[in-house]
Amino acid sequence: MRKFSSAAVVAVMVMAAYLLCPAVQAAAQTNVAIFDLGRVIADSKRGKEAQNKIKAKEDSLKKNLEPRAENLQKKRVDLEKAMTTLSQEAFEKRRDELAKEYNAFAQDEQKAAEEFQKTQNDTMKPLLERIQRVVGDIAKDRGFDLVIDGTGGGVIYAVSSMDITDDVIKAVDK
Repeated sequence: MRKFSSAAVVAVMVMAAYLLCPAVQAAAQTNVAIFDLGRVIADSKRGKEAQNKIKAKEDSLKKNLEPRAENLQKKRVDLEKAMTTLSQEAFEKRRDELAKEYNAFAQDEQKAAEEFQKTQNDTMKPLLERIQRVVGDIAKDRGFDLVIDGTGGGVIYAVSSMDITDDVIKAVDK
């Protein structure tokens, strides 16, 4: 009999906490949706266009840098092979020249990385802003209180009816 009384007291306390705590009530009434940002970018027409633009920039930068990197590598190997046949003075001169070329290349590589980052940011920013507007519009239209990006693995489980990814993709491409 005593266990039943303890269980009843606990049940009454839980009900009282639920009824008296607005935060618990609000959480119970929150209308939540999820979407997959990665899929929106990968599958939407605008996302593919953005990815293609970024890839084209990356390819262009690589096309300019890779031959120089290969040439520097070849020069380094040649210098190592010639080390035994060159005088100390000639070796040091070629080594210093090669070091200057490596430094210039490293600077150009840094500039290329910055240029790539700028292209990526300039390309993705308007797309992400559009996606954010679209998600906000869908949330308002359907009465969602919260929309979660499930891309990062933070969502462990959600019923498929909560997923608005396909609707976001369609609206982004309008």
